[in-house]
Amino acid sequence: FAPTWSPDSKKLVFADKGHTIWWLDVETKKLTKIEQTPHGEITNYNWSPDSQWIAFGRPEENGFSTVQLYSLAQAK
Repeated sequence: FAPTWSPDSKKLVFADKGHTIWWLDVETKKLTKIEQTPHGEITNYNWSPDSQWIAFGRPEENGFSTVQLYSLAQAK
C-alpha cells in the first residue's frame, strides 16, 4: 500500500498485502516490521508531527479496527 513520508522526511511507513505494516529508515535503509495481523490488510496509518510515533488501524477478528500506536524510540 502507498508509503507515507514522516514529517521530517527521513522515514517511510507502508503496509503490504501480507497484512504487515513496516517502517523504513531512508538513510540507513533499515526496514523494521511493526506488526502483522491475521485479520485483514492494514490500510490506515500516519505519523505523529515529531516523526517518533506511528498510528495505525489494526483489523480485528470482529471486523472492526483498533487504533494502535508504535513508538520508534522504544520499538514497540
